[in-house]
Amino acid sequence: MKPETGVQENRRGIEMQRECETLPIAVSLSRYADESLGGCLEFKNGHSASQHDHIRKRFWRVALRLCVSAVILFEALAALFVFPLSAAEPDPPARLRVITLADAVSFKMGRIEGKRMVYPDMGAKRLTFNYIESQPGDEFPQHVHDYSDDTFLVLQGQVDVRQGDSRRHLGTGYAAFVPNGQIHGTITTGTEKALLISFQAPPDLKLYSGERDSSKPGAKPPVGVITPGAVQLLEFQNKHGFFLHRRLGSQRVAVAYRTLKPAEEFQADLPASGEGLLFVWKGGVAVQQGQSRHRLEEKNLLFATDAGKVLVKNTTAGPSIVVQVQSPPDASKAK
Repeated sequence: MKPETGVQENRRGIEMQRECETLPIAVSLSRYADESLGGCLEFKNGHSASQHDHIRKRFWRVALRLCVSAVILFEALAALFVFPLSAAEPDPPARLRVITLADAVSFKMGRIEGKRMVYPDMGAKRLTFNYIESQPGDEFPQHVHDYSDDTFLVLQGQVDVRQGDSRRHLGTGYAAFVPNGQIHGTITTGTEKALLISFQAPPDLKLYSGERDSSKPGAKPPVGVITPGAVQLLEFQNKHGFFLHRRLGSQRVAVAYRTLKPAEEFQADLPASGEGLLFVWKGGVAVQQGQSRHRLEEKNLLFATDAGKVLVKNTTAGPSIVVQVQSPPDASKAK
């Protein structure tokens, strides 16, 4: 062998040894890498350049396999992380929700502070429900609902329904139905506080923002009409069932009043496509739909969305009083 040839082979051997020593550490994690490193060790012990070429080819095959494995592993990990993100999307609103007075949000009209229990911010689209207490002399300022029909029930106390300068008395056990566009308000009379519940169909957001409060300094008088006979005063305390419905001109809402004896039950046909509610004025009831069961104490409310029929049963030793409100009025015709 010529000296020059020996030197060249020696240099080539040093270069190949460096290449073997600089193989990526990650290759050692694979059984294929173990084979390649084994080839390098064999070369260190005096194998030929042809074997070195074979080792290099094996190395690139191993590298390719590792790349493919890395891609597969990345896709598997991505699937694991993406799935929880899609599964964490918010659940649709519950069809039956129990709401208490403690859950209500306050709003003011004049000196009267009302509590909204059902309103758009909580997902209501067809109905609102308000619980209102007022003292003798307090006035719920005159206002107008541009697109909503207003209904309010006097559960306790006495009020006058005011329209302009005219006033009509509304005592305990009576309700007022006010079509949209009609100017109206109330003044609490008598010697005790008055308790009322009211509902607008559809919701009127301006009632809660204060825009309807005509008693504010500088506020403009309400813009609407006063049509004789348009505002209906209705008795409900001696009724057992619906006292406001389409036949009385109510196209957006129906209201029922029921007094249940101990253990008495009834089926409430709430809208299968729409909204309804059950408000317990006295006593307590259980509401059941399939395996779902809810307990309503006094002054609790059950708000129902697309619920359909539910079974309501008095769970107290005395009578329980339930007010049922629904929109559209006829649950059997809801679409």
